[in-house]
Order: sequence, then C-alpha cells, then structure tokens
Amino acid sequence: MSFLNLHYMKKISQKLRKLRDAKGYSQEYVAENMGVSSSTVSRIETDCSSARVEQLQAYCDILDITIGELFACDASESKQRKISLSISLNVDSQEDLNRIYEAFKILGHQ
Repeated sequence: MSFLNLHYMKKISQKLRKLRDAKGYSQEYVAENMGVSSSTVSRIETDCSSARVEQLQAYCDILDITIGELFACDASESKQRKISLSISLNVDSQEDLNRIYEAFKILGHQ
C-alpha cells in the first residue's frame, strides 16, 4: 500500500473515532454492538486498513452513516488524492529523482 493510501486510511480511522466521540459512544459500546473486542475497535480507529469490510460496515451501521459517507472527503482532500493517484513515474537516476522532488516542493507551495 502506498504512503498516500496509508495516509488516507489513517484519516478514515480518525474520522471513525471522531464520529464515535460525537455520538458519545465508548469503544466498549461499539465493540459490543459489533460483536468484537474493544482492542479490535481500537485497532480500527488506529489503522482501519487492516479492518475487514464487514467490520467497517458494522461500525458505520452503529454510527448511522453509510460507507460512502465514511469515505467521503472534503474538496481539498479529493483534489489532492486525484492528483496524487494519477502520477506514475519512471526514474532512471538519482539526479532525475532529485529534480522531481524539487518540482513537487515548488508545486506544494502554490
């Protein structure tokens, strides 16, 4: 899994935790209603990339949201994700890699 995907999945995990907190639910409450241990809920809230789809769906059901709502992001994140996911590079030398890195640094400041 790429860094971007890991970063995105961490954001999803954080979103789950924030939504749970907003509802006033404890990890224990969510775990009991999902039929899993509290440590499983904790792991999902730390890194949901290891969670099974059924677990994410059950978590969403408890929070009364859809999977689509969970994975929805704001416009700036969406734009960043589309740009990042559409880039494919073949780099033949360290010099080329350094040029690309500098170009990305410049783009990041605009």
